[in-house]
Amino acid sequence: MPTEMAFETINYIFTTIFILEALIKIIGQGLKSYFEDGWNLFDFVIAVGSISSILISALSALSLKGAVSLVRSIRVLRILRLLKRGGRNLYMIFNTFVITFKSLINIGSLLLLIIYTYAVVGMFIFGTNKRSGIMNAYINFESFINAFITLFTVTTGDSWNAIQTSFVVSNSPNS
Repeated sequence: MPTEMAFETINYIFTTIFILEALIKIIGQGLKSYFEDGWNLFDFVIAVGSISSILISALSALSLKGAVSLVRSIRVLRILRLLKRGGRNLYMIFNTFVITFKSLINIGSLLLLIIYTYAVVGMFIFGTNKRSGIMNAYINFESFINAFITLFTVTTGDSWNAIQTSFVVSNSPNS
């Protein structure tokens, strides 16, 4: 419940900022010049949509959670104007990311294949270990899902040394 209140407050703040921005631009550029620019028109539609979603949810008993979320997510598209106004360098960076995305998918797929293989091997070798140290219901090799989570945790570097120590201790001859 407090999270929803925080989101609503942030929604009101951003809606107010968008409305003030639109009003200042309309006063500064004039009505005709303001609506000739496509980005200004887009901003105006977002501001009107935000106002209408707030008014409809406040004045009626209709639950418009999906529509309000849609309006909020459309606001993110305002970032695209940076590509237009950011100049050639920002456009080149964005194009580089789009071109290399296919390679990133290939590298990610290879990483998942390696984690899959080692999860199966880890289940075979460490599947019967007693839990000790950091091992818990999720960090172990007792099932494939847990082995995959354990290896993903190690891959991200999160407490990998504690995980390694717990498996070494559980396999030591003294335990």
